[in-house]
Formats: sequence, structure tokens, C-alpha cells
Amino acid sequence: SSTLIQEEEVVLDPVVVEVTPVEVLPEVEEVIDEVVEETPESRLTSTVEPPEVCRLEDGLTDFRGPSGIGMDIKNQSFPSSGFLRIAVVYVDFSDYRWQRSESTYELTRFLIDPIQAYYDAMSGGRVQFEWVVFDEIISLPLRAEEYNITRGMDAGRVDIKNAVNTILERQLNLNEWDAILYGINPDVPEEIADNSPTSLISGFNDSYFYHMALIGMDTRRNGYVNIDHEMGHMFGLPDLYVNVCYNNQVCNDGTVNWLLQFQHAGSWSLMSRADHPNNELMGWERYKIGWIADEEVHCIAKKEEHIIHIHPLNSEGLGSRLIAINLNESQNLIIEMRKQDAYCKTCDTGLLVYTMDTSITHESGYVKIVRPTHSSDITLQDALITNRSGFNQVSYEGWQIEIIEEYQQGLIVRIINEDA
Repeated sequence: SSTLIQEEEVVLDPVVVEVTPVEVLPEVEEVIDEVVEETPESRLTSTVEPPEVCRLEDGLTDFRGPSGIGMDIKNQSFPSSGFLRIAVVYVDFSDYRWQRSESTYELTRFLIDPIQAYYDAMSGGRVQFEWVVFDEIISLPLRAEEYNITRGMDAGRVDIKNAVNTILERQLNLNEWDAILYGINPDVPEEIADNSPTSLISGFNDSYFYHMALIGMDTRRNGYVNIDHEMGHMFGLPDLYVNVCYNNQVCNDGTVNWLLQFQHAGSWSLMSRADHPNNELMGWERYKIGWIADEEVHCIAKKEEHIIHIHPLNSEGLGSRLIAINLNESQNLIIEMRKQDAYCKTCDTGLLVYTMDTSITHESGYVKIVRPTHSSDITLQDALITNRSGFNQVSYEGWQIEIIEEYQQGLIVRIINEDA
């Protein structure tokens, strides 16, 4: 229901306001000092070196196959842009024949969309995957355990793939595919097939095929991040963890703390700890692949004061996303800005500082995070320097990096060498 209110007619009496005349004073010229508000941009100062100064070339390689962490992407690596064709083929064994009711596609769906979403974010939309999942099961003649596909049995990563390729090459032109994923029959026990390794080069019948990975039981346990990690190898990225768990036993029985695997790069990269919520690729890894351009890397070498505006790692097109301090011909000190997003879920807003050294191997830490004085976590989860925590600076070999302030979706950073 509604109520109608009738307005009464209101008559306003005119009000006469008397204005008192104001004495007009003679005009006085006022002198005002001009005040220019200083912005962070007006304080920026830095001698920028040509990109070549910071583009480290590859040095040592490690036994796992991918090249070092320098800028030399090998010919067998995925291209950094375009469409990539991925074939998925499932295999069974003499003691575990296929009895699944689900289709092979249904068994693979948990990988497809999340992997595309991850690499969309990392590459800035530069790469797209085309997936083809084959219905036919490849039946291998031996028992599953005879293919040595448990963790620590590196021979298996070639044995099983060569066995599959020998059959597969009769049915497919393998050169039409950028990568092949081999799905292990999910009925195989995890203790027999707990590994999803990659082979970047595999020989069969006197020829070679690149980019093969297993979909083992660890992938079904941990999810798509395992294959994200293996595809990182296919893009030319090496592992960043230390192989302290050379077999499961030494870590399972407590002989070795398995978290020591992450003593160098911590939980800050897909290529170190893939299953961590902060598993986006590091800035240098993206630069190496080609997903960060030269003009987005602020390269410095002079031992002077540098005031630089750095933007978040995932903010393409705003300016510098990476600061590289060249220390020598094989080593840079790298600074990148992290903030909370889909692949850095527990990140505060701050700086991650690390060294890249192509003269040493994977096991020795060619990527090594520089710990601030407050950092004590074994997986380096507290390694960011932030304004909010009160720990806003870190030092390395005479270089001091300090956050001055947050500004326009970025951070103003002061860098100075003690010899300046």
C-alpha cells in the first residue's frame, strides 16, 4: 500500500538583506614562492647498461640434460611463442592390463585447462597448447617394474619411452608433435610408478625424438603442477632443487630432511618446488625463454647509487620487471618484485633477490636466493624483503638493496655499492 501526502502551499515572504559596503584596499602584489612537490619519478637516477652486459651465456651443464641457466636456449627447446601440439598416449603392462571404465580423455582432463592457464600467465599469452588424447592403449610386453620407472631409476625415463616409441612410430609421424606424454595405467601401484620424469632427447631406431614425459602416479597425487614442471624443462629450464632424495628411502626413513632439496631456490619457482602455492617462474627464467623483453630488464654494473622503479613480475608493459646487477661474466644479482596473485598465493608485496651463476652446477646452486637477516625458514618462504614487515633491505657482496616506498603498482628501490 502507499500513502499519498498532499503538499501544502507554502508562501515565502521576501527577505531583504542589507549589504554593508566594504572598503576597497589598494592592490598589493603578492610574491608566492613556487613549490614543486617531489615525486618518486623525479628522484629516479641510474646508469643503465646495454642488455648484453647482463645476458649471461651458458656455462656448465648438469647431468639432467637441460643447459645451464644462461641465455642460450638449445635447439631442442620449445619455441617461446605459438602453438604447441601435445599428444597423450596411455600404456599398460603385462601384469597391469587396461581395465579402466573412464576414457583416456577423462583421465587427462585434470591436466589440460590448468596447464594452459599457468603458461598463459607465465608467457603473457604467447603460447597455446593443442592437446590430442589417443584412445588406443599401447600394451608393453614386460611387467611394469621391469621398466624401472620408480624415482631414482633414471634409466627408466628412456627405457619405457623407447619401448613405446618403437610401437608408436608405426602409427604416427612423431615429427608432427612438439611433445608426447605417456600416461601410465592408473592401476599400477604408486611404489612401482611414482615418477613423472622428462626426457629431452630419446633415441630409438637410430633416430631421436624430443620432449617426452611420463604421467606417473605422483602426477595423479600432486596434480597438474608436475607436468607444468616437466614442460618447464621442455622450454629449456633446468631444475633448481638439490637432489638430496636420490632415492625415496633416505627421505622416507628420515636419514635426510627432504626439505633440503629447496635450500637454494626455496619455494619460489616451479622448477624448484612445483607443489608450492608460490610456484610462478622466476623473472630470470622468463627472460631466458623470451617472456620478458630486454627493455623490461634494468641492467646495471656501475658502483654508484641507483634509484629505480620496479614493477610486479606479472605486470607486462608498465616498465622494468627485473633488475640485473652484473657482478662478472658468469654472475648476476637479480631483483624482482613479487605480490599476491594466482601463482604467488601467499606472497606479500616485496622483493626477491637471488644470484644467477652459470659457472656452477645445478647441485651447487646456480640459482641461489639471498637471505635477508631475518630469514630462517628452511625453504626460504621468509626471504622477501618488504616495507610492511619492517625488513626492507638486504646486502650481497658490497651491494645494498633497499625498498624506499611503494608507488604506482610498483616499488622504488635504492641500490648502492659500498665502494660508491
